[in-house]
Amino acid sequence: ELLADAARVLQQLVPIEREVSESGGRSFLARMLPYRTTEDRIAGVVLTFVDISERLLAKAAALQATQELEQRVQQRTAQLDVVIEALRSEVTKHQAVERARQTLQRLLISAQEEERGRMSRELHDEVGQQISALLLAMKAIELAEPSEVLSGKLAELRAAAERVGQEIHQLAFQLRPLALDELGLARALTGFVETWLARTGVHVELVTAGIDEQRLPAEIETTIYRVVQEAMNNVYRHAAATSVSVSVARRGNQIVTIVEDDGRGFDTSALSQNGEGSHKIGIVGMRERAELVDGELAVESTPGIGTTVRLKLPLP
Repeated sequence: ELLADAARVLQQLVPIEREVSESGGRSFLARMLPYRTTEDRIAGVVLTFVDISERLLAKAAALQATQELEQRVQQRTAQLDVVIEALRSEVTKHQAVERARQTLQRLLISAQEEERGRMSRELHDEVGQQISALLLAMKAIELAEPSEVLSGKLAELRAAAERVGQEIHQLAFQLRPLALDELGLARALTGFVETWLARTGVHVELVTAGIDEQRLPAEIETTIYRVVQEAMNNVYRHAAATSVSVSVARRGNQIVTIVEDDGRGFDTSALSQNGEGSHKIGIVGMRERAELVDGELAVESTPGIGTTVRLKLPLP
């Protein structure tokens, strides 16, 4: 074979390389080059042998390492696939649990509102009627009896009964305003604002837009009413404000509710700190109500300037 290669070198005048292995297991690279004289004539061939055994061994070792690495990558990929599938299963379970929790909260709040409505109707109908009958009886006795002392006592009792009746009416209204179910959100908010103004003496401005033409879903109306109620109660208890503005407006496919006061305000970073407080509990409750109907509630406040509660609810 080497002689045949030498003949081809002489005929084609090009170098030829060939790997040659010996019986001892070593490998060589045989090169044949044409031998030129100083006159640039071909006088023969030059045969050289280079030991490439270590290079071939290194190449084989690199190939084996690559194959082992690929096997490890495949094994690791299979393990990661198992872990990812387990994580997906856990996420799915967590999402199912979260949906079940939200559904339960929604049902609980609905049940609370229904129970409040029942108690409100009973207070308004049963107890209110009894108080009214008592007032009429006292007034009849007061007019029929000429005694000034007895008339004075009856007048005091009648005044006390009127106060009890007003308190019962206020309690029934706070539990569940009948206007919210019968007349809608705008009328219910108007009644609440008027009652709140009479009770606190703080000026209130109420603006509604786009909610009178068509009734909103019951859970949307209830959420807005309860958030406004809680926000204004917080104003009365904590803000020492001189005026409050309430706006409820339909904006595209959203209902945006804003309650803004000019009170003392507070540091909103305190809301994220541990600890209890009636205003913190109230804000947490408002946020939970908003989340149950896929809404968002934001509280912005600056000490000495005032507080703004903004509620955004999507319309179904």
